[in-house]
Amino acid sequence: MKMIKMMCTSHLFVVVVLLLSITGCMPEVSEQKGLEPVFFPPPPNQPRLQFLTSYSGEEVTSAVKQSFLEAYVLGDTSNALKGSIVQPYGLAIYQGKIYVCDVAQNNIKVIDIANHTFTIFPGGRSLLSPINIFIEPDGTKYIADSKGGCVLVYDANDKLVGFLGKQLRIKPVDLVVEEKLYLTDANNNQVFVLDKRSGELLQTLGKSMTAGEEGGPDEFAMISGLAIDSERNLYVTDKLKGLVTKFAPDGAVLRTYSRPGSLPDCLVRGKGLKLDREKRLWVVDAGPAMAVKVYRNSDGRFLMIFGLSGTGPGQMYMPASIAIDYDNIDLFKQYAVEGAKIECLILVTNQYGPNKVSVYGFGTFPEKYSMQGVVREQDVKENDASKDGAQESLPRQ
Repeated sequence: MKMIKMMCTSHLFVVVVLLLSITGCMPEVSEQKGLEPVFFPPPPNQPRLQFLTSYSGEEVTSAVKQSFLEAYVLGDTSNALKGSIVQPYGLAIYQGKIYVCDVAQNNIKVIDIANHTFTIFPGGRSLLSPINIFIEPDGTKYIADSKGGCVLVYDANDKLVGFLGKQLRIKPVDLVVEEKLYLTDANNNQVFVLDKRSGELLQTLGKSMTAGEEGGPDEFAMISGLAIDSERNLYVTDKLKGLVTKFAPDGAVLRTYSRPGSLPDCLVRGKGLKLDREKRLWVVDAGPAMAVKVYRNSDGRFLMIFGLSGTGPGQMYMPASIAIDYDNIDLFKQYAVEGAKIECLILVTNQYGPNKVSVYGFGTFPEKYSMQGVVREQDVKENDASKDGAQESLPRQ
C-alpha cells in the first residue's frame, strides 16, 4: 500500500513539473548569451555594414511558440510549412512590412515588423508563381508572375485591378515601375518596356544571345535582375555572362560592370540588383562566393563584398534578391550597436538556410569595432593597468 502511494506521489510530481513547464512557471536553466555584432568589412577595416537580424517566418509574431515539451505532451499543434518562408526570391519593404515572394509555395509572405504579424498576401488563385514584387509610393503593387506570364496589379488595399503583358507571352523575372513598367523577360532575354496602365509594349532593349557565340554587352544568355536610376538608365544582370549592362533610355549601351571570373570583384551568377541614393550598384552574386558585391557607378570600381557562403549570422546561402530602404530604419535600430549611424537598410533573400530574409544596416560605426579601435582600447587598458600598478608600489605617506 505504501508502495502504491509512493508511485502515485511520484506520478503527481511529474505531472506538476510538466504543467509548470508548460505554463512558463519553471525558471530558465540558463540564459542565451548575446551574439557578438557581425560587421562588413571585418577588422582591421573600419566597418560600413552591420548584420542586424533575419527572418524565416512566424518568429516575428508576438505569440508564444509551442515548446518541445508542449508538443510531446499535447501534440504538435503548429503548421511549420504555413508559418515559414520556404524558398524566397524577390522582396520589397513598404510601410513597415516586408513582402517576400515564396516561389516554393507560389504565394507572397508578409512580415509586418511594427505589428508583429506574419500573413499571406491575399492574391489567392490569381497568383501562379510570383517571383518579384515592386511597390509604388501610393501602395500600388506590381507582381511579376513567371508561370502566369504577366504582371498582376493590386491597389493600395490589395485588390486585384489588372493584368499587364499577358498578350506578349512573356516570362517576367524582375520589374521596376516609374512612369513606365520595365521588366526582364526570360522567354526572349530582353527588357520589355510597357505602358503601366494599358500594358501596351512600348520598347524592347537588348536581345537574346546566339548559342555558341560570346555575344556583345547588349546580348543576354540568361537575363535576370533589373534596376533604374534617376536619369532612367537601366541596369541589367545576366546569370551566365558575369556582367551588369547599363542602358540609356533609348537602348544604347553606356557601359558594363564587373566581369566573369572567381576574383572578389567578378560575378559568377548575378541576380538581383539595386542602386542606392549615391548611385552605388549593389549586385547579388549566387555563385560560389554567395555574396553581395558593390560597385561605384561612375567608373565601375569594385568597392565592397559582404555575406559570403554559410548559414551563420550575416552569411548567405543561395542569395537571390536585394532591396534598399531609407524609410523603415527606426524599426531596426534596436539591433544596431550603440553609436551606429544607419543610413539605409539592405535586405537580402536567401533561398536556402535559416536566414531567409537578412537585414543589414549600412552606415558609420564607432571606431572601436575596427582593429585599430581594438588596439587603441587595449593600449588604454594597459596604460591604466600600469598606472594602477605604479600607484600601488608607491610608499604610503
